[in-house]
Amino acid sequence: MAAADREAKYQQQQRVNQRKSQYSGLMTQHDKDFINRIQISQLASSDPYSDDFYYQVYSSLRQRAGLPVWSASAENAAKGSNNRGRKEENGMQRFHQQLQRVVNNAKRHPRQTQVTLEGALGKITSLTVRNPRQVLQVSEKKPNASSASHEGSKQDQKQTTSKTNVPTETDRRRILKIVENLYLIVLELEQMRRQGAPKPKPGHEDEHEDVVEAWNAKYADRCQKLWDALRLLDQTDGTPLIVSILSVAKGAKLIPRIVRHLNSDQNLTMLTVIIANFSRLFVCRHVIYPGSMVANAEEAKKQKFVTFEDVELFINMAAPPLLSLISEAPLQVINGLIKLFIEKNDIVAVARTKPGLAFLTMLLSRAEILKQGGQALHGPVAPSPEDLAQWQQEYNALFGLLHGHYASIFPSLYYLVPIQPNMSAIQLSLNVDDMYVWQFLAAMAVGASMEQQHILVTEVRERVMENIVLAHSNRFPAAQAQHRISNVNLFLHALGLDSSQVTLPR
Repeated sequence: MAAADREAKYQQQQRVNQRKSQYSGLMTQHDKDFINRIQISQLASSDPYSDDFYYQVYSSLRQRAGLPVWSASAENAAKGSNNRGRKEENGMQRFHQQLQRVVNNAKRHPRQTQVTLEGALGKITSLTVRNPRQVLQVSEKKPNASSASHEGSKQDQKQTTSKTNVPTETDRRRILKIVENLYLIVLELEQMRRQGAPKPKPGHEDEHEDVVEAWNAKYADRCQKLWDALRLLDQTDGTPLIVSILSVAKGAKLIPRIVRHLNSDQNLTMLTVIIANFSRLFVCRHVIYPGSMVANAEEAKKQKFVTFEDVELFINMAAPPLLSLISEAPLQVINGLIKLFIEKNDIVAVARTKPGLAFLTMLLSRAEILKQGGQALHGPVAPSPEDLAQWQQEYNALFGLLHGHYASIFPSLYYLVPIQPNMSAIQLSLNVDDMYVWQFLAAMAVGASMEQQHILVTEVRERVMENIVLAHSNRFPAAQAQHRISNVNLFLHALGLDSSQVTLPR
């Protein structure tokens, strides 16, 4: 075993030496000396001990410890009294001599920035590390008052044009600063809630009510400060601030902490603004799934993509508190939200994203619960016939817009290729979980008429058969096969069917 280990180590060392030897001889001795001269020239100084930063720090540390400071005189004395280390001493002497020659040579031959050659028209600029190419040509002439005012008016006109065309709130640095300010306000509110109102002191019970009122007023003032910082009521044509905040990971994590400190009307306003601008959210883009990359580099430059991790962060952090607001809303509010969703967004494009289907599924589910008499558990007011009729109208509008596109809302990976060469595109697509699509189809099927259900089944029939066939083909583990059957049953159970009733092709 010992001989085998030595042989293995020897073979490994030979491979390392062989790999290093392929670069041997790339630089001649002249090239090495040239590099050394460049490095040494940076150290040229008449007083190297004073100009050496590390020596100054070293000296200050020794002085704090009460130790003697090493100096040039002490070095020379040590050299004269001790003859050991002759080789290192000679090396240092040669280094100082070479350094001195570099300094003297630099003094005798100053660097020239321009060179005149015989036969050349004009002067040739010498570009070096210390004299780089000048990029900006700054004129030394001062403009007169008239030209200055003319240029100033042009500049002001450009600035006003840029301000109207490009919203300043979308600047990433500014958004990050706004998010940090929101965090400071939220942290202050959370600290106040943890501490609570001051407890009454013995003998001052009569003053306790005034103290509690003052604490409540301070808390309400901080909540109003948070509300004003969100700028949800600003009437601007650009991207709302809340949408820009959701484009930052730290901003998406802040949403559940903001919702706790706002009242129901303020939360509903925030939800309305988000739904009205849902297609502007950064998560409503093509997703780059783990283990894949964009196939076409030109397409990657033209289109905007979002990573799978960013989508999951939005679904797990920002979406739950917003969806909980929908789950408690009356049917009148649901009608307004679904109408706003349809009118202000490209509903087909939004339905092809996971966040879009999550919000649509929650709106459909909440409306169906209220239709079936669930208001006793979720609200004291029963939906009126007018609200029910309006909901059916909005549902038909949504169904009509998605008609012919139900098969395309499943995840599509045509723009991606696997990173691993041994993985095919089909394997990559099979690894993507599409349960959220089946949940949306089930929510649509529950409220659909017989004709609409027939349209749904016709459009997604191939997907249903594909999942059932793959689940029974023994190509997947038992858990993954059962998961595919469960996804299909989400949709079939809403129609009163089951996957076991489907006849498999032979």
